[in-house]
Amino acid sequence: MTNRISRRAIGAIAIALFLGTVIFWPGRGDTTSPGKPAPELAGEIWLNSKPLTVAALKGRVVLVEFWTYG
Repeated sequence: MTNRISRRAIGAIAIALFLGTVIFWPGRGDTTSPGKPAPELAGEIWLNSKPLTVAALKGRVVLVEFWTYG
């Protein structure tokens, strides 16, 4: 019985943490959506070109690759 109660408590805590993260995450609502202009591309390293602006890329198909180390 004790094991069952602790599993329920852990489940409730996990749900509360998830909902708190989703509701209070910084920047929520700042996402882009169809019909809104894209944010400027910020990066220090550009491969095979000089740094470009969103205005210079208007009307073109753009592939943006993101990755991280860690």
